[in-house]
Amino acid sequence: MAEAPPLLDRLKALLSDITGAKAARLDRHSNQQTTPGWDSVANLSLITSLEEEFGVIINTQDVLRLHSLGDIERFLCEQGIGGASPKDDDAAKVHSAGRA
Repeated sequence: MAEAPPLLDRLKALLSDITGAKAARLDRHSNQQTTPGWDSVANLSLITSLEEEFGVIINTQDVLRLHSLGDIERFLCEQGIGGASPKDDDAAKVHSAGRA
């Protein structure tokens, strides 16, 4: 069985499908102001797609704090999807480096 692509890659592909933006040009900093096609209608589609694909419920308060792909990635990690959050992963690397 093939391993699922990393969470960020899945988010980039999802946003690309919705907006038409090239996935290769998307990153954690991509947001509505920097991503062509990511308007309010696309944002609603993205939120709905996230709920369906990842089996989460995203309430209005959460939607209001999801401004970029990095925000979405962090939110999903907080929900237990995709492993450790990017911040946790960075901290683990620093901690591991200190033990070497």
